[in-house]
Amino acid sequence: MENKQSVKLIDSNGVIYASYRELALKLHTQRGRCSNGIKKNGYYKTLSGITVKPYNQGENEGENVDALIKERNTQREAWQYKKTIKKLVDEVAMLRERQGLVDGLSNVEIEPIIAPKGKVNSFEGDNTAIALFSDVHYSNRIEPSVVNYLNEYNPAIAEKRCDNFFIRLCELIGEEQCHRTVSTCVLGVLGDLQNGWLREEAMQTNYCSPLSEMVRVKAILLRGLLYMEKHLDVEKIKVICTLSNHSRNTTKVQYANAPETNYEYIIFKDIQENAKLYGLHKCEIYVPESIVGFLDVYDKRLAFLHGHNTRYYGGIGGIFIPLNKFFANLNNREHIDIMCIAHYHQLIFSKNIIVNGSICGIDHYAYAANLPYEPAQQALFFISEKYGATKKMPIFVE
Repeated sequence: MENKQSVKLIDSNGVIYASYRELALKLHTQRGRCSNGIKKNGYYKTLSGITVKPYNQGENEGENVDALIKERNTQREAWQYKKTIKKLVDEVAMLRERQGLVDGLSNVEIEPIIAPKGKVNSFEGDNTAIALFSDVHYSNRIEPSVVNYLNEYNPAIAEKRCDNFFIRLCELIGEEQCHRTVSTCVLGVLGDLQNGWLREEAMQTNYCSPLSEMVRVKAILLRGLLYMEKHLDVEKIKVICTLSNHSRNTTKVQYANAPETNYEYIIFKDIQENAKLYGLHKCEIYVPESIVGFLDVYDKRLAFLHGHNTRYYGGIGGIFIPLNKFFANLNNREHIDIMCIAHYHQLIFSKNIIVNGSICGIDHYAYAANLPYEPAQQALFFISEKYGATKKMPIFVE
């Protein structure tokens, strides 16, 4: 076996070394590191940049180690260059494809949208606005401390909220008329404008008696109708007024003579019979003696009622289970498409049932019953001659 010391080596300058020892002495390097590097890689490069490899007689004769290294580096650079060129060619092809798509889209002839003159969406035909007004409870006393400062209510606040209802109702209908034709407004006055003496505590806490309350409620309703006459640009204003429970003057509900025992019925009949004297020329006022009133809007039949004759005893499903049952029974007896109801002080819009909110907002009864908080608001929706019930929205009155 050949001695490791007798192995000949040659560096990149062409100098031949007889052994690792001679290499280590002349180039000031470590013999072990040099031998390990040559065994592992076939060459060893010193710190000074000199490359050393084994010297084989004939094979390395006249060979320039630097030239071999340079050639190898050149081959590596050529391979990297080809790889870069291929990547660039692929990117150019992809960009050309994208540009082709862009050019294709840019060459499409696009005609601008031209809105028709006059009312936008006039193809819907005529529209009717349906607003609900109920549950004012004018003389109800709601002290902030009793409802944990969620609400406050007195006659001054009641009148302000009622005025806000009529003002914002006209504004919202006017905004809708910027886009489509609205020729008629239906106002469902669904009762409980008075708080009355329905409960014993009301006799102690109300701000005024039911007879005094009648005068103020009539003034509020009449003032609102006159505002609609002046500020609504519609052909007709249809007002349908229904009986409620808080305005009765009996302890229990009397069905056979409900109109004769109801304070609000007197108010409604007075406004109906003297509408022209009051200046209500566009208003058509309907005061049914039944607890349910009906009105046709295009091909839809609407039912209006206060809702105190529906029965809800709590439980899963909330008020929708009794209301859906009531709607189904009423629909079987007298076909209706939409039922408008009040009484529950909750604003709810569904496909066939509209439940109105309240003017008074949360009171001591609702707070003690742990009912959810709801701001004072009323219902407004529109019926299209072509599509039926369309836009539905609240009217906030605070």
